[in-house]
Amino acid sequence: MDYRVFKHSHMQLPKNSWTASPVLLDFIGDPVSLALEYWEKVHWWLPIISKKRFHAHALNPLVPRGVDTVLLLSAMKLILWHPDPITRPDAEYMAIRHAFVEAESAGVLTLQLLQAKILITVYEFGHAIYPAAYLSVGSCARYGAALGVNLCLESTDLAISPEAALEVEEKKRAWWAVLLLDRTMQLGNPTQMLCTEEPASASYLPVDDASYEAGIITSEPFRASSPASIEMGMLARMCQATYLLGRVLRFQARNNEHEDDEMRQSEKVQLDRTLRSLLNLLYVEGSVKRLPVCAQSSICYSALIALHDPDAKRADSEYFDLTMEFLKPVVNEMTWASGVWFNDRLVSIADASPFLLFWAYQAITIYRRLEGQYGYEAQQHMLLMNEKLRVMSLRWKAGEAYLQILKAREITMM
Repeated sequence: MDYRVFKHSHMQLPKNSWTASPVLLDFIGDPVSLALEYWEKVHWWLPIISKKRFHAHALNPLVPRGVDTVLLLSAMKLILWHPDPITRPDAEYMAIRHAFVEAESAGVLTLQLLQAKILITVYEFGHAIYPAAYLSVGSCARYGAALGVNLCLESTDLAISPEAALEVEEKKRAWWAVLLLDRTMQLGNPTQMLCTEEPASASYLPVDDASYEAGIITSEPFRASSPASIEMGMLARMCQATYLLGRVLRFQARNNEHEDDEMRQSEKVQLDRTLRSLLNLLYVEGSVKRLPVCAQSSICYSALIALHDPDAKRADSEYFDLTMEFLKPVVNEMTWASGVWFNDRLVSIADASPFLLFWAYQAITIYRRLEGQYGYEAQQHMLLMNEKLRVMSLRWKAGEAYLQILKAREITMM
């Protein structure tokens, strides 16, 4: 009620004796085996949990396992689920959501619980559980702000202990994950209000992933506005793409304001150039890594589409030609990236990120508009992207939902 008094009095939130539901304890099973599977199939594309800290605290048999740890393990188990009509984890999913409410009511305010909420939001996003996914982002944002993780983007201090530095880095990654979910979820409905403020250009990105995995933070991280660099970690590049997407969304939201046309066009060109620069860096590394199918690529492509064709309209031939001049090369590159994925299978279906789905859907809608001009070429590209959504639906139900939406668009001639 008065945070200054709370801090001045050195007060702490009261301890609670609330325990998790037996349903969740049974659901988790062996925590060590669960963690190993999670590191292999999810952690590589969303590295927000510190392996070192997790093994030292959550899996340590000498450390009492709190309800926040149980919820985090439950969320890790849930996000590993593959669509299966026979073994749907509906009861466990509802038990976790109910446990969140109980934990918050009991005053549990920890990083582990925030991480659990983020993973559940990704689960909802990937399996097209709406409006729960959108509402969960807002809950993550409020909870993270209450925890103060948003402040970790503003400063860095390498003089603190290695354990403290690693905890700050973990908090920073959690907040960037909230920003990522908030912005990518708005792509499907640009009229929705964002739950989080835009990070400043000087905001710190996550450190390189090798340092994070080793648990040793020794160098100052890049900032959001830093030039794209091969020395950035995978998550740092994804967060930089998220930052640029946010700038594009803000740019389009100002569309009805009275601005100087020349300055507005200059900003648009600069955003386009910065996004393409980041994409070029990703594909330079893509020859030896699995970056072409990572979320940072899809975020950049979606940002370019939002920048050049925010309303997905073709009101007149001049507008259509101008828009397609920018978008056809973009969707062709998107299709090429998907072709790399299919031909080389750089990542198995079990490893694939749900953030790869929306750009495939976007590409198909654009190719449909190009079909009249490019015929067979556009049709072949559409087939590839349709196949991508079909294959991805084996991992994330949102892939199947996008295919159904495309049928609806075709029937209703949208």
